[in-house]
Amino acid sequence: MTEEPDEFEKDDKLKRTLRLILTPEAYSRLMNVKIANPELFQQAVNTVINIYSRYGKTIDEAQLLKILKQLKGDEGGGEIIIKRK
Repeated sequence: MTEEPDEFEKDDKLKRTLRLILTPEAYSRLMNVKIANPELFQQAVNTVINIYSRYGKTIDEAQLLKILKQLKGDEGGGEIIIKRK
């Protein structure tokens, strides 16, 4: 009888997979995205895995940033604008 993997095991397997696909800098950035925006994280994970399975190339931080911007729709370029009164 096989047990279904629990949430911890799934998360651990995903992290190991991402460490193979991403450079250390890109992995670190994606883990920060996971904390800040879980929905964007999941979209990015799906995209990164699809790209890797198609091309077999490691994804660096610059490429990950492009992916994240495309997924977000690049609303304002991620810049914070402060207007003084």
